Amino acid sequence: MGKNETKFYKCFQNIIGEEYLKSKSVDKKIIKDDIFLSSNYRDYNFNDGIVRIIEEILKNFKSDLNIPSRSLTSYIDGMIVKHPQLGTRIIEFDEEQHFNPYRKEALTILKEKHIDLWFIESYLELCKDIKHFDIMLKKQRIKYKADDILSLNEFYDILVNTPNNSNYIKERPGFDFVGGRIAQRAYYDLLRDLAYLSPKNSHLKQIIRFSKYEIEREFKNKFEKLSDEEIGNFIEKRLEIIM
Repeated sequence: MGKNETKFYKCFQNIIGEEYLKSKSVDKKIIKDDIFLSSNYRDYNFNDGIVRIIEEILKNFKSDLNIPSRSLTSYIDGMIVKHPQLGTRIIEFDEEQHFNPYRKEALTILKEKHIDLWFIESYLELCKDIKHFDIMLKKQRIKYKADDILSLNEFYDILVNTPNNSNYIKERPGFDFVGGRIAQRAYYDLLRDLAYLSPKNSHLKQIIRFSKYEIEREFKNKFEKLSDEEIGNFIEKRLEIIM
């Protein structure tokens, strides 16, 4: 949990009221009774169409689909719970590491399949931003200077051929290849995106995502230099659109 994330959720709490927000950033733990979130997509009882989309994405990632089941509740940054207007939703604050070629691939397929997530267009733009891309590479400890956005296969080749023993790009169960941890992060983001479509989450509304970069661009300043009032204003505008 970073300082930026903590700052964001404290501002978020000030906007909606502390009784409606759960987040480790404000010392209110999200529990399994709040949401069903498993690491294995098969556990959600998604309809066949959603399952096919997830499996297409995973195969493009080079996953073997053998993903173990475990709760991902502790991976959620924050949740609105039983708010009178906003209901119950996942609230995510996304920093640079989430805008990688695996995430771009997943969002592209979701768009092609007409999955109606309000943030897809803006997040695809962020995935294609070369400045953002270079920052993402540095965050993953990948020593490579990109002249352009890499395709998924190009990105994989760079990871294989760039000397790097970092834990940031090591294999993960179901993602048994160099860069597996990055692919797994994009997959977990995908599960959070689609969790509201599971019959096990009938109480859940669509996720609301905030990008650190969008907030910085709005105020032309680094996030850590923004005032609580500026961040709060951005949050309020975003929530007005959602409502």
